[in-house]
Amino acid sequence: MDENTRWKEIAGLSIAGHNAKVFAGADDFLLVAIYEPGKNSGVAFEVSRVFCSAEGLHALAENLNAPSLLITKYLKGAQANYLLLSSGANYAKNAELLFEEAGKTADSMHARASSIKKIAASCDVVLNELGESGRQMQNGFFVSPLLFSSLIGAAGEINPKGRNAFEREIILGKDIKGGIVSEPLQFFSHALICRGTESERNFAVRLLCESLMLHSIPLLILSGNPSFRALSRPRSLDIAAQGIELEFDAMGFPVRLLKLGKHLGINLNSVSSNSLMELFGIKEKSLRKSIDELMRKTSASDVSEIVYSARKKMQELGISSKELNRIIRFFMLMQARYPGLFCAGVDAGELFRGISGIGIASIAEMQNLDARGKLLLYNSAMHSILKSESAENCALILPEAQQALSEARTGDAAQEFAGLVEKLAKKRIFVIMSAENEMDLPKALRAKAHAKIEIIGGRDCALKFENRMPKRIELRNPLSSVD
Repeated sequence: MDENTRWKEIAGLSIAGHNAKVFAGADDFLLVAIYEPGKNSGVAFEVSRVFCSAEGLHALAENLNAPSLLITKYLKGAQANYLLLSSGANYAKNAELLFEEAGKTADSMHARASSIKKIAASCDVVLNELGESGRQMQNGFFVSPLLFSSLIGAAGEINPKGRNAFEREIILGKDIKGGIVSEPLQFFSHALICRGTESERNFAVRLLCESLMLHSIPLLILSGNPSFRALSRPRSLDIAAQGIELEFDAMGFPVRLLKLGKHLGINLNSVSSNSLMELFGIKEKSLRKSIDELMRKTSASDVSEIVYSARKKMQELGISSKELNRIIRFFMLMQARYPGLFCAGVDAGELFRGISGIGIASIAEMQNLDARGKLLLYNSAMHSILKSESAENCALILPEAQQALSEARTGDAAQEFAGLVEKLAKKRIFVIMSAENEMDLPKALRAKAHAKIEIIGGRDCALKFENRMPKRIELRNPLSSVD
């Protein structure tokens, strides 16, 4: 039997006349298969997810309420503890179905694995997946007598996950045949959810948020309503009874609320002068030229700084007193319209932080901002993310993005918005948006979306990817609460 691309054979032996093989997956899974004699006989198998820690794990294992195996070794005076979270015994009717069945089993374990890391953090235990650990810890596991010396050759097969977020998959629900729908994360680097009601679109966005955080990807959610706060609470039993239930445990996710003007705002260093003047109706060429030159030659992040710079650089920029007063009046009117919103904010690297192997959702609520303020905040946030060297393998979530573009679907600000989304996707930063109608978004943005989820009704939706046949699916139950 040939191995597939997901599983690589790393050991083989005979047990009481039965052939047995051990396979390693590129996502910290081990697959042990024991074959019945005969050409068309079945295969008993077990899938395990491998974790490791320098701290004792016995108390954690006792409280998991899940099959597991502990291995403790001493490596040059240091203790190495390995926890194998097991799927329990499974059976494939024949060898040809082994990898397919094992893959489904492994996929169903992703949520449990993430939950365990959160439980470990609550117990002040640092628990890493084997691929995130150092080479000494990895080698110590693969040369364990319990796994045979031949496993040493597989030490390089499990890769660190931080660089490979785009190689993993998320589980969305089931197709019309009842099969689980699992898709690679890379397909959602630029995703659009449209049609249906706002609550139905938000539900789909929430599932993608959960999936990303379970893969240790932190989020920045710029939302026009408070519904995303519910990510912090586990779902209720009522929710579990309403839809498709997969092998997931209900859980809440770490959430922090950002205050506009303090943690996040419009940084004048991260806003195009053309977009700013367009949105505020500045059309006079001489005034536009002076404002553009001032913004390009200063590093001011807020209104008070740029007003100070305008006065200081008045002669250098060749600005007359009359022109200076007009420039100052323009920026002061902006500040009066959006008091406290123009600020330096914090570095994007601070916004995208993860804890204990699970992503944090940083939520900024914008229900008090009009369309112009929302669009400026979107563009400023995306500019800041692109400038940050530490912001990667993170996600920007823009629910109901059409609200920010309701007054400017074309022009400099809309084109800037579309261009920034494309740059983020190329930088391997997820951008997930929803809109009532995709036609409400700039044409360039619609054309380059890698994935689209079109709501048909409720949880029934069409899933579309570039260069692939669309499929109809029913979205799974959430892990977190739904308001």
